[in-house]
Amino acid sequence: MIPEYLNNRLNTIKKHHPELAKTHPHALRHTFATLAKEGGATMEDISKALTHSDEKTTRLYVDEPNVVDLSAQKKFAIRLDQERNAN
Repeated sequence: MIPEYLNNRLNTIKKHHPELAKTHPHALRHTFATLAKEGGATMEDISKALTHSDEKTTRLYVDEPNVVDLSAQKKFAIRLDQERNAN
């Protein structure tokens, strides 16, 4: 993807939604890495997707303290649905 295209898209979004926090394309790479890890991707897979030659670099991208075990979230969602359906 051409960097100018993404920057232009982000600027357009910012114009239409000034209430959103400012972000940069590079920050989206960090978000992708963290969400991919949450989704169960391996560091090797994430590293390849980000075209890193060293997984140590990828580990800097993954915000480990904010990685949530999605299995716990899924169990909570199922339980919440059960309660909603019971009422």
